[in-house]
Amino acid sequence: MNAINPFVIVLIILGIIAALVITLLLSLRTTRKLVDENNKLVGKLRESESAAAPRLPVASAPMPSGDSGFMEWFELRMDQTRLYLRSDISLKAISGELGVSQRKISMALKADPRYGSLNEYLAAKRIEEACRLLSQKPFFKIESISQDSGFSSRKTFQTIFKKRIGMTPSEYRMAASGGQAPAE
Repeated sequence: MNAINPFVIVLIILGIIAALVITLLLSLRTTRKLVDENNKLVGKLRESESAAAPRLPVASAPMPSGDSGFMEWFELRMDQTRLYLRSDISLKAISGELGVSQRKISMALKADPRYGSLNEYLAAKRIEEACRLLSQKPFFKIESISQDSGFSSRKTFQTIFKKRIGMTPSEYRMAASGGQAPAE
């Protein structure tokens, strides 16, 4: 029997390694192209949804002069402007956008037993939006849902969601879709 030359063995191993590296690089290139195409399609989808979404007219009802009715007016204006979806929104910015004093907004939220503060109000509205998106957009990633709902981080989103809804966003999506596998 002839002994196999160690040099031939090394060449075979190097050939196999080279083939694996080339396969890996081609796979990465293909994956990157698919991710880029997917991102473009999601961007186009979001643009078409925002263009097709009915725009609510600016509130025609004047702001109530007293405290009664202010919270209803405030909620209507917030729903129309959707300011709560901006992760960087502040009391000062809301006050400026709506033309209402910061103090009036703070006092109204503090007096409302559902909220108590601007942060609680924003969290409630953002979770409401997240639930809608999780139910209606099963192909959106949880990260996208959290950003589109106004949360600045996925971790904050998941913590608040679990606290308020009693399940994770993935579990909620699964329950809302009737048991179909969620997109992560």
